[in-house]
Amino acid sequence: QAQSDTISVQAKDEVNVMSANAHIDWVAAKRIVIRTAGGACMDMSGGNITFKAPDTILVQASQKSFSGPDRMSPDMPTFPKGSLVTPFTVNFSHGPLGMSRGWAGMPYKLFADGAMVKEGVIDEAGSLLIDHSPAIQQYRVELPNGVSYAIPMVDDYRNPEQGKPASLGFLRHERGSADETGATRNTSTARESYFKGLTGRGGDD
Repeated sequence: QAQSDTISVQAKDEVNVMSANAHIDWVAAKRIVIRTAGGACMDMSGGNITFKAPDTILVQASQKSFSGPDRMSPDMPTFPKGSLVTPFTVNFSHGPLGMSRGWAGMPYKLFADGAMVKEGVIDEAGSLLIDHSPAIQQYRVELPNGVSYAIPMVDDYRNPEQGKPASLGFLRHERGSADETGATRNTSTARESYFKGLTGRGGDD
């Protein structure tokens, strides 16, 4: 099973698919195309079957029968939702750079790839537990005050130095406009400095 992407089967020579005691089903939700290097193909899509050939189509049978339309609707596979989950915690805050408890007790709705999967109240620590399935590409949390958070699921951070503070709930710094206090810190280093100051650790620890 490929629960979130594609399976490819390739070989330099032959690929054989055989069933000794039963049958072989080829099922697709939208389209099945069988083609050869010579340009011939069979295209099954939307209830239609189209044969294409740059040369000859040959049908050999002792009897031939053409009747009215009929259909067979196979069951599509269902993937388990609870067998491959990784729990992780999201920390929320409305304070500078994060890691406070400002959203404790706030109702929320959790969406996974656009579909709502959970709703509740953020706990007293200002965090939300998510049982992550590898099939999910992005989560979104919506709060009743109009604030929403997009949480993309990535394997690697583009900037590893900021990746660890980000995964622990330290927000990305946005430049302010308070002229009387002087220029704000650089957006690429403020989160790392804030993380180190609060935890006593650098981004590599």
